[in-house]
This record gives sequence, C-alpha cells and structure tokens, in this order.
Amino acid sequence: MKAIYQSFNRGSIPVAYPVNTISEDSYTEEPVVRLNTSRVLCLSLLAAAIAAVLAQCLLLIINVITRVSYFGKLSADELNLDLADHELGAWVIGIPVAGALLAALLIRYCSTKLRKEWLCNLIQPLCSAIYIGTGVPLGVEGAVVANSYLFSNFTQYKWHTTKPERRILAAAGIVSGIAYLFGSPIAALVLALELLLVEFTLASIFPLILAAATGAFFHYLYRGTSPAFTMPEVPAATATALLGYTITGLIIGIVSVLVSRFLSGISFLLGKLPVQQLWRPLIGAAIIGVIGYFAPEILGSGYWHIEDLLMGRVTLQLLFIVGIVKFFAWSIALGSGTPGGTMLPLALMGGAFGLFITLILQFILPTVPLNYSVAALIGMAAMLAGGLRILPAAIIFAFETTHERHALLPLICACAAAYLVSFLLSKRRINREMAIK
Repeated sequence: MKAIYQSFNRGSIPVAYPVNTISEDSYTEEPVVRLNTSRVLCLSLLAAAIAAVLAQCLLLIINVITRVSYFGKLSADELNLDLADHELGAWVIGIPVAGALLAALLIRYCSTKLRKEWLCNLIQPLCSAIYIGTGVPLGVEGAVVANSYLFSNFTQYKWHTTKPERRILAAAGIVSGIAYLFGSPIAALVLALELLLVEFTLASIFPLILAAATGAFFHYLYRGTSPAFTMPEVPAATATALLGYTITGLIIGIVSVLVSRFLSGISFLLGKLPVQQLWRPLIGAAIIGVIGYFAPEILGSGYWHIEDLLMGRVTLQLLFIVGIVKFFAWSIALGSGTPGGTMLPLALMGGAFGLFITLILQFILPTVPLNYSVAALIGMAAMLAGGLRILPAAIIFAFETTHERHALLPLICACAAAYLVSFLLSKRRINREMAIK
C-alpha cells in the first residue's frame, strides 16, 4: 500500500508523518477513466465540510486532553496557556508516556480484538490528538491528512469512486482542513497543487477551489476573520534589508537540508530497536518527557510560541529551546513512528532560526534596517520552503496567516533562496511523483 509524497527532490519532509500509515492503492497514477464531474463536485464539498468539522473536533479534543493532563481542568476552551506554566514537577515526564501508552493500547485492541482494519484507521486521528494533547511536539495537520484519506477510501466502497476521483477527494479534504486550521485557503490550494495533483485541469482544480472556500468559510464562521498569527505592522523593506533577508533564507535552506537528513538518521536508528513498531512511540514519548521536564517549552505543538516570535516576546534561551531542543524532541517523535503533522513544528523552528540568524546579521551589519518580526516570519516560511520543498505555498501561507503586506517581498526573497539551496544540496533528483511504500 502507498501514500502520496510528491516532490522534485529526494529528502524533503512529508506534511504528515509517518507516510505509510494512511494509504490508498496508487493515488498518483495517471487517470485512465473520465471523471464523473457532478459526483466529484458533490463528494468534494462533502469531504471539505467533514474535514473542517473534524479538524475543529480534533482541536477541541487536544485542548481537553492538554488542560486535563497538565492543569487538571476539564475544559474545551481554546488553549491559551503555555505548558511551561504547569506545576507537576517530575510527574510531567509520565504524561507523554501515558498518552503514548493509551494510543498504543487503542490500536492494539482494534487490531487484535475487533480485527477491523477500517476501525484501526479511524482511530489513528484520535491517537494523533492524544499524542499532541499529552505533549508530543507534532502538528494537528497530520490528523487532518489522515482523515482526508480515510474519507476518500470510504467512497470507494460506498459510491465506487475511481482512483482519480479518490485522489481529488483526498486533496479536497486536505485543502479544506488546512484552510480551516490556519485560515489560509489559497495556501492550502497551492499546497495541494504542488504536492498532490499531477494534472492541471479544471475538473481537478475546481473541486479544490470549492474545498478551500469551504474550509475558509468554517474558519471565519467559528474562529473569526482575524489572521491566525498576530504580527505588528512592519515598514516596507529597503534594498539592503532585502539582501539581509535573502542571506537569512540561504542559511535556513542549509538548515532545512540538515534537518531532513538528521530526521532520516534518527528514524533509521530508532527503526533498529528490537521493539515492535506499535510500542516504539512509547520510547519516543519517554525521551520527550525527560526533555520536557528540563525544557517544558518543547511540549505540545507550541502554537502559542509563534506569536511570541512574531511579536518579539522572546529571549535567547527561548530561541535555543524552540529552535534546537524542540527540533531534537520533534525528530525523536517522528523517528519513533509517532503519527503527526510537520508543518507547524517546522514553521515554529524556522521562526526561531530566522530570528536568531537575523540577530547575528544585525550585529555584523548594524546599519542595515532589519525587522525582527519579519525575520521570524521569513524564517517560518523559508523552513517550510526548504524542508517540505514547497515554494509558492510557503510564501502564501506566511502572508495569509499574518495579513502583513509589507512582508511579502522579504518572503519571496527568503523562500526562493531557501528553496534553491535545498534543491541544489539534494543528493539527486527524482521523478515528479514519488510513492513511498
């Protein structure tokens, strides 16, 4: 069985990890059957609505689990508390382990007692929410991807959809889910076009446009019209500042390649452990718990730290923890086989790197007018461009989630530089489509 991961270069990081858990038998094959346009449109709208609703449900579940686990409060309110504010002491080490154990037991029960593959696949997004809620530093977008493939597979048996139709339905769910999570419909649409679709036709694109609009509608309806990340208004960049931002993008491009290779190495090492795959996330959770005891800022997705970076409410210690320590914990989580998303953690780490690199550049070139909020934003986008190997989607994502028009030109310069470096430093090129077994 296969899962999609499409890229121009070997070594880029998938949006959802592990890449072989939610599958479909060849989403990336060229269509050989004419699409049933009316059916695809109706099912795409259904997939988009389901994806947006499930994304909100997952957020609520994560909020409940996090508040209960770290603060002893039963509440589904939007999480606005830093997990570093907990008062658990050394007990915090056991929370990620308890979450990983619960998720493993759920999977084992479904596979051994119920023996229903569809049910095991169905609880995987729930397990992702348990992992994140108990402190594993992954993104909820991984569960959104899983939900989208589950619905797409379901339509094969319910409505006998063809492979090209299921590919579009999976992409529609992903587009809607990401548009809902971040309020970025255009970035979600471009991301799908960059990573998921082969043909650029109206029959393929129009359902995704509807899905992006659906996800954005639910976002505005439930979460409001404010940008996902608050950022102060910044001045237009000068020519010398653009050069500084481009240098930052070049360096982050190098960092993104190192991140990808380090992640591959950690996955290889942890894959050699004499432990069944089902129980490996417990090992990762135990390591994360220990790290979280000494650096609690790494626990959870770290969504709240993005605004700290963009608003300049950071210290050098926080930059080190978010950029280096959290990266190590994130790599351990993915390397141990814990399912989850990579977009939000990569953006957070990139923001820390971008801000730190710009601090150094400002010290070296004190006359260049560099803005630290812009530096954090271009770091986020450049890490996505270099790590996920996406260019237009990374630029548009950063712009849509902040609504800061003066940051657009620095974003273009930094992301193009990061993407180019990541492209050139890749070991070898591969075909446009790559299915990972």
